[in-house]
Amino acid sequence: MQNLSNIVKDIVIQSHEHYQQVNKDLLWLILNLFGKSKIFTAVRELELTLLQLIQRVDELFAAIQHVIHGKLSVNLINRTTLHNAKCISTLTEGL
Repeated sequence: MQNLSNIVKDIVIQSHEHYQQVNKDLLWLILNLFGKSKIFTAVRELELTLLQLIQRVDELFAAIQHVIHGKLSVNLINRTTLHNAKCISTLTEGL
């Protein structure tokens, strides 16, 4: 009976040690996946920001080209001012 008790005790101890190791491994895996997920998200956010910056720089270059050629870029004028200019030019055409 004592021998059986020692065997069961050893199995329980080994099972507990195995459980602790599995738990430790899972925690390591979760932390690594979470860290990689954060890095992936940060890279995607940087990529989006860079694309937006490229678009703004392209718009700026187009506006500079318009200024160099003596034309005022429509992108530099807000909608209200553009509408008012259109109304004024329409009124002056009728005179």
